[in-house]
Amino acid sequence: LCQVQIPAMSIIDWTSRPPERMKRFEMKPHDLSMAGETPPWILVEFGHPADERELDNFHGQVNTVRTSTRQGHYRDLLMTQFKHEYTLLDNTGHALQEPLEADLQSIECRAYLVSMVHYALLCWGAVLLL
Repeated sequence: LCQVQIPAMSIIDWTSRPPERMKRFEMKPHDLSMAGETPPWILVEFGHPADERELDNFHGQVNTVRTSTRQGHYRDLLMTQFKHEYTLLDNTGHALQEPLEADLQSIECRAYLVSMVHYALLCWGAVLLL
């Protein structure tokens, strides 16, 4: 709908100065025919990252998604649960079809087996050539 481009160095400067962390920016509409009486804007507060999900203690769990609330509570969901609760949408808000997690795991397993068979055939062929 709209965009604003902010120089990275300005963001770094504002982040380090508490009185200047809150900024209101004019945004430029992509479709100029949609421009209203006043320009669109966004209010942004810059600060240092604060992630309440404790991801530094969340290693090696590739099939789990951790979500958090503003109150600092987090919840771990299996990928299948996450995809069921949060439908993948396109940029217009319409639901997209995506493969089931079980199908993806099956494809990954088969790809691994094929790579192992390929490796075994290469080794067997090298032995026969000697």
